[in-house]
Amino acid sequence: PGKHGLPTFEEVPVRWIQRFRIRLKKRQKNIGIPERPRMAVFRSGKHFYCNAIVDTVGTGITVVTSNTRQDEVLQELMKEQGVDKKSKVNTWTAQAAEVVGKIMAKRCLEMNITQGKFDRGGHFKWGNTKVIRETLKASGLQMI
Repeated sequence: PGKHGLPTFEEVPVRWIQRFRIRLKKRQKNIGIPERPRMAVFRSGKHFYCNAIVDTVGTGITVVTSNTRQDEVLQELMKEQGVDKKSKVNTWTAQAAEVVGKIMAKRCLEMNITQGKFDRGGHFKWGNTKVIRETLKASGLQMI
């Protein structure tokens, strides 16, 4: 900020750097193992992503994934929202987060995964991140 060459006295906090620091600190504590994978949540501007990751091999193996770009999730959202085209579906709402959580839990239970360590990825604990976590818990997964 300011003109080129002039000293800046105030540093503007960059929000993604703060989130990245939190994410790295949490990643050191949340290590996914085959019996209890790490349930990592990522939110982009328009979509939600939820991955079950086992960190024991290399940089991690994604065992199960669910996001709002997949056809199964989009079809369910189209039914719930009463929309006829995929392009008209709102994929950034709490309703979409709930559908992602339900399908993620269903896929985990099919793979005999009953426990998971929730990794919010530096995002706040409330809002759509909380909706995904509560849906995973309500669908039968044990979140630690």
